[in-house]
Amino acid sequence: MDNYSAVCGAGLSVQHHLVDGFQDSVLCRHCVFRNNRTGVSGSATDLLSAGSFAVFENCLFVRNVSNVRIDVNRRSGYGALTVFPRCRAIVRRCTFTENNAGVDDRGSGSSYTDCIFWNNRRPGGVNTRPRFELDITDAAGVRGCFIHGQVNDLRDNVSVAVNTFDPPDPAFDGEFRPKNPRYAEVGYRPVQDHQ
Repeated sequence: MDNYSAVCGAGLSVQHHLVDGFQDSVLCRHCVFRNNRTGVSGSATDLLSAGSFAVFENCLFVRNVSNVRIDVNRRSGYGALTVFPRCRAIVRRCTFTENNAGVDDRGSGSSYTDCIFWNNRRPGGVNTRPRFELDITDAAGVRGCFIHGQVNDLRDNVSVAVNTFDPPDPAFDGEFRPKNPRYAEVGYRPVQDHQ
């Protein structure tokens, strides 16, 4: 929370080295990545080196801002979670909201299930292009997600058959629980809700 990195991964930077396929993953469960800023990519988290692999379960990504110094990704900027090529993320029941962009994932084999991507268009950063919820090269693993923002699916490759685009407001409470009953099975819940 409230971290700054001049380059990337202000909250967490995962840097495994590819040996013979993906090694064991980093596990982030019940984590809150809030108010982090980075000069370039992955304001909350990035998976940087080839072979990096992380699992995120029941995590909240909120109010993180990338590209505060430069924008080397001239297409769209970087997200709160950045996954570089030859890296992989497994993201389950997480919420991304109020970041200056959601997820940019150039890896392969990543999956995003039962997540909420809601209005990731926070001001800040040098990139002036429209803010995105998802910018994923291999989107086959995006399933059961609720997606709404300025640009829902930058690459237009996320399945509308197995995800919900432009759903009603989740009505987050002060701890980012969605109070709208349509969101009962998706997104982040504070750790005390699991005890």
